[in-house]
Amino acid sequence: MKASADEVLAGVLRVGSFSSVARSIILPALSGLLIKNPNLQLRFVVRELYELSPLLRSGEIDFLITTEILKHSDFVSHRLGFEKNVLIQKKGYKGPDVFLDHDEEDRTTVDYFGGRDASKLQRRYLDDIYGIIDGVRLGLGKAVVPHHLIKDLRDIEILNPSKTLSIPIILHYYEQPMYTRLHETAVEALTAISID
Repeated sequence: MKASADEVLAGVLRVGSFSSVARSIILPALSGLLIKNPNLQLRFVVRELYELSPLLRSGEIDFLITTEILKHSDFVSHRLGFEKNVLIQKKGYKGPDVFLDHDEEDRTTVDYFGGRDASKLQRRYLDDIYGIIDGVRLGLGKAVVPHHLIKDLRDIEILNPSKTLSIPIILHYYEQPMYTRLHETAVEALTAISID
């Protein structure tokens, strides 16, 4: 029997994502669902991109938001939009071309520059997107970051605003013969998000 739309949902919502969309987009998309359903638990996991798909495959999370289409016949995928990344620096920055990234595996800066050899870039690693933005604001270097995270920051400038790196944002979950009301409601909330 299908639950009514007014029924309060309970259970555990297990979602995995990466830092640039987790706090800014995914958590706000789920907030209405969580507020309306106080018995609904949330396990929100934020990891580096390369750490996320194993969490879905092992069953540690039920919903995965990542940047790649996973080639697995049991997954359902929804493209949620695109993150538009821009190159930024602190206003008036006169320092060297040092680029701030998450870690050695982070390809954002390399991809922005057309696949330039990563060994030729001077890089510093600050582990998450908010650390990277803080590092830029402190004058520690330049960074390629999602525009939606810095558009209201007055102490940062975009270098070459016409050049962007668009990265797809994709929701994945296992295909099932029947979905619970919680699952259906979570998919509705996540697929309704808008990413600029």
